[in-house]
Amino acid sequence: MRKIRVLCCMLSLVMLAGCLGTQQADNFQAMTLDYTLIGGLSSPNPEIRLTNVPPGTAFLKVSMRDHHRPGFNHGGGTIAYDGSSRVPEGSLQGYRGPEPPAGEVHRYEIKVQALNADKSQVLGEGSLAKNYP
Repeated sequence: MRKIRVLCCMLSLVMLAGCLGTQQADNFQAMTLDYTLIGGLSSPNPEIRLTNVPPGTAFLKVSMRDHHRPGFNHGGGTIAYDGSSRVPEGSLQGYRGPEPPAGEVHRYEIKVQALNADKSQVLGEGSLAKNYP
């Protein structure tokens, strides 16, 4: 019985560690970003221009959310940060562009997180929501 309890405790700790994932850094910085949305589900991600990218950033993680359909997965992705303060157009392989139903305007929010080299800490984050079309 004792072995089962120990095993259950260990399993719980492993599951809790998996839920914690990436942690916010103590020196977290707010970033600002700008972009112009390109329509169509198969469209490439837009160029995203960033300011205030924190020192030590090794990766940029990008996601997009439709405020009118929050369950729809617009993908995104994580790319190596090259110091250029931008995410190049077409660089996110899992991205799906905005395409609201005909005659509707939806609000889309792009979020960018700056990650450290082992992707264990969020060094900074910024987001911006825009209407499309």
